[in-house]
Amino acid sequence: MKKGWILKSVFCLALIAAMMLSMVGTALAAAPAELQTVTLDEDALYNGIVVPDNWNYIISPMQQTPVEVPYLKTKGQGGYAPDVINIDTGRQLFVDDFLIDSTNLTQSYYQAEIMETPLFTESNKYSNTAVLTGGGVWYDMDEKIYKMWYQAGFCNQMAYATSTDGINWTFPPTRGGDGSNIVLKNVNRIAGSCVWLDYEAPAEERYKMMVRRQNSYFTEQGQDGDSAPAQLYVSADGTRWTLAGETGGMQDRSTFFYNELTDKWVFSIRSNFQTKWHDQILSKWTRSRTYHEGDTWLEAATWDFYDSKSNNNPLFWQKADNNDPIDTTQGSNPPEIYNIDCIAYESVTLGLFQMWYGPNNNVIEQTGWPKITEIQAGFSRDGFYFERPVRGAGNALIPASRTQGDWDYGYLSTTAGGVIVLDDEIRIYYSGMSGQGLNSVGDKVQNAHVGGSIAYASLRRDGFASMDGTGELTTKKLTVTKDVKYLFVNANASAGSLKAEILDMNGNVVDGYSADDCVAFTGNSCCSKLTWNGADDLSFLQGKGFRIRFVQENAELFSFWLSADPNGASGGAMAAGYAGEKDLNPDLSQNNGQTNQNNNNGNDSGNEEKKGCASTVSATAAVLMPVLAGASMIGRKKTVKAFSKRKERQQ
Repeated sequence: MKKGWILKSVFCLALIAAMMLSMVGTALAAAPAELQTVTLDEDALYNGIVVPDNWNYIISPMQQTPVEVPYLKTKGQGGYAPDVINIDTGRQLFVDDFLIDSTNLTQSYYQAEIMETPLFTESNKYSNTAVLTGGGVWYDMDEKIYKMWYQAGFCNQMAYATSTDGINWTFPPTRGGDGSNIVLKNVNRIAGSCVWLDYEAPAEERYKMMVRRQNSYFTEQGQDGDSAPAQLYVSADGTRWTLAGETGGMQDRSTFFYNELTDKWVFSIRSNFQTKWHDQILSKWTRSRTYHEGDTWLEAATWDFYDSKSNNNPLFWQKADNNDPIDTTQGSNPPEIYNIDCIAYESVTLGLFQMWYGPNNNVIEQTGWPKITEIQAGFSRDGFYFERPVRGAGNALIPASRTQGDWDYGYLSTTAGGVIVLDDEIRIYYSGMSGQGLNSVGDKVQNAHVGGSIAYASLRRDGFASMDGTGELTTKKLTVTKDVKYLFVNANASAGSLKAEILDMNGNVVDGYSADDCVAFTGNSCCSKLTWNGADDLSFLQGKGFRIRFVQENAELFSFWLSADPNGASGGAMAAGYAGEKDLNPDLSQNNGQTNQNNNNGNDSGNEEKKGCASTVSATAAVLMPVLAGASMIGRKKTVKAFSKRKERQQ
């Protein structure tokens, strides 16, 4: 009897406690959103990242494991991820985990679509091959024309070409008097070069160029090619150049870039080090990269060549690591980083990593087939540390065909600038080599350094990665300091739907901006505005901290951003130029800046659980949601989406 009474008492107490917990949970779940004012550190980068003054940038050439990206780790984990991310600048891309607090969607990465036929192979009487092992490709937004600097002949002279559409190129004679399109008439045997279009420079320095000759050239001059400098030139028109100085010592295939997002000039320096890969100590000639930055171009170009007593040495920067597998089809060579070209795109620094898989030079000289290099994508939020999410031969952003006779058999190379935005498309200009071509007297030959051609590979705008499937994604804490009004997304929901809701930093839904209130987007658009039952004004978010939760069914989400422009101008970095018309003269009928469409004919009375709206989450789950905010991804998967189909050249 006593035992039964005790059991009944315990049961009643448990029931009362459960009811009280339920009521507390319901009260918390129904708590009104409270948008708090956010003050950003005055030393923060454009995205809220603050690099500590005492941060140790030293990376060892002997490190085998991938370098951990510190802005993807919290301060408690030894990193410097911002407490609140500033999304003032550009479209916010899902190329890493920087923006994501929690999700059950799949993170997918894409390969670019490759042209079946290159743009051109030869261009003047001095060459039978054209390559972008250096040079530059830009869309001059002032003059409305594409401009290209490339090598006419492998390690030969610098040439110049122009285009009105980026597809059909002309080769105007320069002012050298011989009718050719060669610039720098008496400078040949170029093994490293870079041309940058600097809109902010004085007119006479609008174009900047670095030229570094082959090691063999310096050896013949009685110099040490391993530590030879490059020459720096400036020009008002890109064809007539004036010597402006020289760099510190470097190896060939070095480049430079200006990072619009961090406001720094950077030299990406080819440097040979003894490195380690899977416990294997590699040759002291292993291809690696060092980094030297400055507030001005000439400041960035001035360094000491690894003087142990100097504070002005380049920093060791990038090398292949244990996550980079061998391409066994090219022998047993551990992979190496041959070159890195960088450009600011929207809110990230895009790194185009030229990965070398072999074979060695003595082998290609015997076989006549080019070495295999491919273009792998890396992404940075601070301009120094890069996340390379997709590794391995054949998985590259732009893979080599490896098929004898193809124009892009191997030796794929990118160039300075090189990434052009054209309405809803990104074009990445690069070159490849077939190993088959003509010699200087017109005879057909097979040689590893002939048959160079120039082309571009294309992607959907922001199309490096997407969050796919059915489920939810909640961002980390965000803020915006500029005037904004609208939320835009780049998404493909043609077979499903996508909604968004605005939350405060604690995960409470802002009244009127829940997923239930949101009009579902059901189309496929690179720029679509979301609305909530006719409301779209988010100006109340300026200076506040908030989160965004995306709720989608069978959809792909590429990016999102806030804008004051009803047509969706993002204010982000436009890489090497915006050559389109939509951002300048938006046409809403062509899905640019369109509002979201609800293809359910207003019927939102379906299964609430299937819709995944936060308003239908149980009280207990609502209580736990803020606790889970700092947890790792829920069920996140990564995939690589490749395109085996080649793209016919457009006319």
